[in-house]
Amino acid sequence: MEYFDNKTIKTKPLYRGLTIGAGVTAVFAVIMAVFLLFNNYHIEKDFPENAKQLKKLQRQYKANPDNNAVVEQLRSLDAKVKHDELRRQRFGQTGSVFFTIGIIISAMCLLTARMLLHPEPKIPDQPICSGEFIQKAMQTRIALSIACAVIFAVGVFFLLYGA
Repeated sequence: MEYFDNKTIKTKPLYRGLTIGAGVTAVFAVIMAVFLLFNNYHIEKDFPENAKQLKKLQRQYKANPDNNAVVEQLRSLDAKVKHDELRRQRFGQTGSVFFTIGIIISAMCLLTARMLLHPEPKIPDQPICSGEFIQKAMQTRIALSIACAVIFAVGVFFLLYGA
């Protein structure tokens, strides 16, 4: 991969494309987060109203099970509530996947652009750090990688199966 100095990198198409892509996907992720919060707000707002209407119709049905008008109202409201709930769950799952993908793409674009700005250093002829320091740094890097993988796995599990 070709590296550039910090003065000319900002004019290169690859760097500009990566930073613009990171910005666009970050904005997309923020918009999805707002939609998910709005969806969650409406679930909490609408559910008690529908539950009250369902209980009222159930009481009317128990008082008079032969009334066909109440039965039809109960069936239609129950179907509407189930349909709305399934639609909101689907939207929540799809939105969560889009949000996660947006964050991942944004982070990958930023990391790649940063890698272009800061090329890998040349290895000096004589060791600057002791072997013990290098080993601790490697262990820390491995531990952080494992922690990130576990956090990602837990996030995907909750995303797919809910909590």
